[in-house]
Amino acid sequence: TYLNASETTTLSPSGSTVISTTTI
Repeated sequence: TYLNASETTTLSPSGSTVISTTTI
């Protein structure tokens, strides 16, 4: 997503894409 935060996309073992957002 496009937010005022740094995002990292990781592939979970279940096969779904998880987007974890770290707010600055």
